[in-house]
Amino acid sequence: MTPRRLSKSSAVFFTFAAVAVASTAVSLVRGGFGERAHARFTREQRRVEAHVGTTRAVPSTDPWCTHDDARAPLFATFRAAEADADQATHSVARGDRAGAARAVVRVLDDARRIEERRSVVASLMAAKLVERAADVVERDRALVEDPDVARALLATKLPTAARPLEPQRERILEAVVAIPGSGRIPSTSLTRAAAGVVLAEVDGTVDAMQEAVLAGDLRRCEATAASASRFARLAGIAPTLCGGAARTARAGARLHALRGSVARAHHAR
Repeated sequence: MTPRRLSKSSAVFFTFAAVAVASTAVSLVRGGFGERAHARFTREQRRVEAHVGTTRAVPSTDPWCTHDDARAPLFATFRAAEADADQATHSVARGDRAGAARAVVRVLDDARRIEERRSVVASLMAAKLVERAADVVERDRALVEDPDVARALLATKLPTAARPLEPQRERILEAVVAIPGSGRIPSTSLTRAAAGVVLAEVDGTVDAMQEAVLAGDLRRCEATAASASRFARLAGIAPTLCGGAARTARAGARLHALRGSVARAHHAR
């Protein structure tokens, strides 16, 4: 489960997560631990592996993957989609509905492809593109009656919007689970028990943050992250995660509304 190669920022993140486990291990030594703590890590490890699929070996969809050949297509696709979004905006402003429709379709198709990469960055990019497309369609509602635009809207799901902090949860939990035996921290009963404590803390905190985001309460999400233990914060929990999650949720809500407009336009015919 150890990442094959980390960028400088990812290496720093991993080091902080390792410090969190090591710090927790010190606390466990001082407070005492036993079979119960070790069993807790084993249970958490299996659950995390089942949830986020840490045994998968697909570099292009791994949020830790920073290989140039995996990153370049993602950013190139996003930049091209941003250019298409600009074109769609200019076209609708000129009254060129056909040109706007073609550009919106390209933006949504790229958003769907980017979302399939299942990484933190990809989810944020896809959400931004969906919002750019929604800006255009909301400006000219007749676009929902264009067959190609309607198809693209119905085909675009943005599943992350329903649980917008899942990519961040996946990244953090994968990192913590990988620490014992990584070469930096030995895999012992102590470190596995410590990692189990951090996993539970991070998981519970992300649940509370995500609940706040979905309720539209950004301030509560940020307060929840800020009040997390230092172990969870070292592992990657931060108030700054809330803004991106909120944007993804908003993009999903706008997409859902536009898909509803497509369905109503179809039934009205």
